[in-house]
Parts: sequence; structure tokens; C-alpha cells
Amino acid sequence: MATDILSGSFWFLFAYDVGEEIDLEALRKLVPPNVGHTFRRPAPDYVKFERPTVVERLPPAVVAGVGELRGEVNYYDYGVVSVKLELPFTHSWPDLVARWSRSIDSPEAQAHANEVVRPRLARVSACLKKNASRLACRASGGAHS
Repeated sequence: MATDILSGSFWFLFAYDVGEEIDLEALRKLVPPNVGHTFRRPAPDYVKFERPTVVERLPPAVVAGVGELRGEVNYYDYGVVSVKLELPFTHSWPDLVARWSRSIDSPEAQAHANEVVRPRLARVSACLKKNASRLACRASGGAHS
């Protein structure tokens, strides 16, 4: 198994509490037209949002210490904005474990997410109700093959 080559993606998720509510209808007029659901397969009705999120795809970005990240920003009506970043990998198992150990707590990935979200919040501030007094972030990560 140690010599098998594995491929998949590391995922970084950063969720920001930005206010009490986001007016998604107004937001759809401000966000570039590259929006849409990103489910890999059609989701069953019981997991769909009553008010679908607004999704803004991000161009790939090379982040020092991390690599080339692909991603998207998701806006939720309940006042949360998330930044999902994907880092594709092709590694042997030992290299995969070492890479994930270095990447999971990467301050560079969070700094990149912060750089992504701040100008977007400034652009869509009129759509936020009761803006949060400060930008609170929760981070998590995982791997998928």
C-alpha cells in the first residue's frame, strides 16, 4: 500500500459569520453570473435549501506554502459566507500523510480565504442585514479521493 499512488483533493472550508441575514435576491444582482449549485450529482429534494445559496466560483490561485487552490464562495441567507478551497493531490500514502499534516493548519490557506472574502463583503454590504461587528471565522478541512 505504501507505494500505491492516491489521488483526490484536500478541502479547506472557512465559514464567516457576517450578519444576521443576507438578502440573496439582491445579492444575485451583484455577484458575477458564474453562479450555480456545485453538487457533483443532483441532490435529492430533502437536502436542497429552501432559499438556494448564491455560489461564486473563484479563479485558481497559487498560494505560497500551499499550492494551486481552486474554490468558491457560498452566500447563505442566514448570514454566513463560506470559502471552500480545493487542493488536488496525487501522492503515495506516506507523502499524502506528510502533505496533509503540513497543509491542515496552514495559515496561508486561511490568509488567502480572508483575502478572498473581505473585498466581496465590501461589495455586497448592502445585502447584509445587521452586519457582524467583526469578521468571525471557523475553519475545517478534509480529504476526498
